[in-house]
Amino acid sequence: MLKVVSIVVGLVVALVLGNAIYAQLTKSGSRSMNLSCQKEVVVFERVYFQEQIHALKEATHLKGVELKLQIQKARYAPSKLFETLDLEEVKHILTKEFGEASSQNVPRLDLLIYENDPLDPGKKTKEAKLYAGYLVFGFYMGEALIYKIQIDFMDKEGKDIAKRIACAKASLMALQDMVIKSGA
Repeated sequence: MLKVVSIVVGLVVALVLGNAIYAQLTKSGSRSMNLSCQKEVVVFERVYFQEQIHALKEATHLKGVELKLQIQKARYAPSKLFETLDLEEVKHILTKEFGEASSQNVPRLDLLIYENDPLDPGKKTKEAKLYAGYLVFGFYMGEALIYKIQIDFMDKEGKDIAKRIACAKASLMALQDMVIKSGA
């Protein structure tokens, strides 16, 4: 009898432990790799309000977005990116991809262009110093942040930024709409 109880307890422990290991190995983090463009560089994304994704995608597609662009230059190293990067061209690319509207009833797209600072003492690994910068896209409906995506760019003059903007749009449009079922 004691032998049977020991075997059952051993199986239960093994099952619980195996389930915990499986959960850790398969859990989804914020790092994304769904689209081919997301596999080229490091991409992080997060959905804050899944139930509003459909409305965000539809409004972006039909009406465009209100654009807000910010930059952050390197702090410790001499800034070089913004000497060559034409911000008006970036705005043109954003407008081409997302459309631009000035109405209050359209989504807002906040874009931060961050120049990587290889001399930043907080960057300790070689990998952290390789990329040229990253783009942070925040998509808002009203005051609510619905979706955020961060995409690295590698070219020191920002020549791959247009490709990363297109990737951000593809990522937004590829998000799954949440189907809300009413309780009956």
